[in-house]
Amino acid sequence: MDLRTILNAEHGQTIAKVVGTVDAMTAHRLRIDLTRGLTLAEHGLVVDLSRVGFMDSAGLRVLIAVRRNARLHGKSLALVGPRPQIRKLLQASGFYGYFDIRPMGPRPVGGTRRTGR
Repeated sequence: MDLRTILNAEHGQTIAKVVGTVDAMTAHRLRIDLTRGLTLAEHGLVVDLSRVGFMDSAGLRVLIAVRRNARLHGKSLALVGPRPQIRKLLQASGFYGYFDIRPMGPRPVGGTRRTGR
């Protein structure tokens, strides 16, 4: 399984474009990449999931951990463009409302709504 994360800084936020499959074999790599992106971000992290073909519970655990870390540091986390399989995973697990989920086209996260727990 292959996974790549491309990090770009824009307007005080980091945009992390994730490409590939997120499962037990690749989740650790995603956690490292997103944690790095969050560290680089002044205001928050936008995770573009539009190119993720599959994600299992290991990937969901990473997203939950990174969101908690973001909030601890006064930053935000938004998920952009998740495919239907990932939306179903979030809904079935009860975490859909936990995240700021947006359609394609990330916008600055400094003044976004915060939802969930």
